[in-house]
Amino acid sequence: MLRRTVRFAMWASMSTQALAVMSLATSLVVARFISPSELGRYALVSSIVTLVGAASSLQAGGYYIITDNPSARLLRTGLTIELALSSTLWLIVAIGSSIYGVTSGDWGIVALLITASAVLLTNPFNSLRAWFNRNLKNRIPSLTLIVVGVISMAIKIILVVAGFGAWALVIGDVALSAIYGLVMFVSIPDARGFAFDRSLARKQIKFGLPALGIGMLNTGIVRAPDLIIAAMLGASDLGFYFLAARIPMQLNQLLISAGSAMFPAFSRFDKKKLANAFKQATYFSALVFVVPLAVVIPFAEPIVTTVYGAKWAPSAQPTALLFLITAIGFVTWQYGNLLKSQNQLPKVLRISALQLGLVVVLCAGGASLDGLNGALIGLLLAALGLVTVKFETVRTVIDFHALPAIAPSLIALTVSLVCALAISQLAPTAVAIAVTTVAATIATAIALYITNRAMAIRVIRSILPERHAA
Repeated sequence: MLRRTVRFAMWASMSTQALAVMSLATSLVVARFISPSELGRYALVSSIVTLVGAASSLQAGGYYIITDNPSARLLRTGLTIELALSSTLWLIVAIGSSIYGVTSGDWGIVALLITASAVLLTNPFNSLRAWFNRNLKNRIPSLTLIVVGVISMAIKIILVVAGFGAWALVIGDVALSAIYGLVMFVSIPDARGFAFDRSLARKQIKFGLPALGIGMLNTGIVRAPDLIIAAMLGASDLGFYFLAARIPMQLNQLLISAGSAMFPAFSRFDKKKLANAFKQATYFSALVFVVPLAVVIPFAEPIVTTVYGAKWAPSAQPTALLFLITAIGFVTWQYGNLLKSQNQLPKVLRISALQLGLVVVLCAGGASLDGLNGALIGLLLAALGLVTVKFETVRTVIDFHALPAIAPSLIALTVSLVCALAISQLAPTAVAIAVTTVAATIATAIALYITNRAMAIRVIRSILPERHAA
């Protein structure tokens, strides 16, 4: 199981790494050919579509993963349900945005929104990759994602350089979803067709309604700041925020893809193995953020201005804060997979509702007090406030103590930040960043060796070909 889980994670990580590189390359071009306000318009449209998209998924793929009786009819029934729901929501978006266009006269944003929401018609096909996920096979989806990502990146860059602005990004997003969904539909024999089985549909809906609520709440947690910043601070500040989120969000997506194998793995463990697996997942989740935090927190401004250009300097402090928020969220992220694997979605639903409330109140309050940076400080407080709640909920399912799992990372990060502050006073910025990266890497390696070297060796062996892993 460890070998299959690690190999699944490797393929997921590889594809997400490739997409992260492509996304960064796209961001570099976008930053130089688009204004903060134009990027803010795209961010607003993207946030609206993502929020609506969260309401279109009953997590048919998630049910297919955990069910004891997967079948082609189950997979096709799930696809049929989600496609019907998504099509209805796309029609609602088209009508609603047209009404807005009549009342406001801003037909430009209406056209963007209707086009961007076309992903609602193709996203249901993307969920078919659950067939691969259940079997812990990820090579075909990962390679497909890389190829389609290259196509999407090329479309965006060409159109941005040609002066299409936000339209370039919207068209690239639609192409990515459509092509990937088509490949999944064609490459999975069990998915080639549509079906509707009432008995299976009831089971999927019973599982999917809480999952849909959780998805909507979690999407709201991520996207509510976009809407709050747009409403309270304007499109330019939203553009600065959106760009600041690019690198931490890409890193988070990379790590979540690597950790996605834990959901099917958790569903197959007994309580004792589940407790140990969750402890290890939390341990490594904290450890992987030591180097990024040690580098970005003290050197955010030179990194942002070097990567994106001087006009994006207002994104520097938000970038540092977003890295810290992302780290906290990722360390606690696996709690959701743990509870879902034990079919305890109502607990996740309650916590997600609480988190959304904190995000809205604290982000809006921070924005009113100190603009963009205040909004980010509010988000940081919200993330910190949920740590204890999430881990205490985990303790209702398994025996778990958070401090032993995260203490090595906290110590390594503290040592790394002290080193960064010292070297920044003695050396040029580029040298200081390089030395800090090396020092943080060494601190992480030492922490890993002292506290968990046996598991690290097992993970490494599981990556090797089987004849070398004996």
